[in-house]
Amino acid sequence: AFLVAFEPLVDKWALLLARNARSRTRGKLGHHHSRGVVLPFAVSDREGLADFHVAPRDGCSSLRAMHAPRHGSWNISWFRTQCARRVEVRRVPTVSLRTVLGQWLPGWRVKRMKVDVQGADLAVLSAAGSELQRVDEVSMEVLNDACDGMYDGQPNCSTIVRTMRSLGFLTLKSCSAPGTFHRFQGFGCERDF
Repeated sequence: AFLVAFEPLVDKWALLLARNARSRTRGKLGHHHSRGVVLPFAVSDREGLADFHVAPRDGCSSLRAMHAPRHGSWNISWFRTQCARRVEVRRVPTVSLRTVLGQWLPGWRVKRMKVDVQGADLAVLSAAGSELQRVDEVSMEVLNDACDGMYDGQPNCSTIVRTMRSLGFLTLKSCSAPGTFHRFQGFGCERDF
């Protein structure tokens, strides 16, 4: 396997490279492992430059503006201080999955794609177009239908499932089946799907 990862916050990108550097990969820009590379871009539905909303907690930062949700089982006080507000806006370079799959990795079969772009996952995947036909499996965070999103325009689980099916993917989980999302209450509003 070969891993291609993206980190748009350049300071965090540098930390990833330093933390995972191996002597055999030193000197190769972006290589954090002999079987992986980390690139300093945000994956988006558009190419170019975009505003990146930086939250106090890096993992909540997004190309989408964030806000405090009004409904659901979010821990509101924690989200208000760590995720539901921005502390900075940075301009970052963006690349689309269409470019990554079609031009940077032409012909490569992708066994598993993990998408975690904080509220913009569906937009990023939809913009890839026919290049998604080479992707066997997609994993992403989804928002419980009973919760408000933390990001502007964040789709809920039912919308994601419906759209992913229209893109040709089968879903192994349901938004409302026992054991899938009923556990959300008390544990937050987002889960990997």
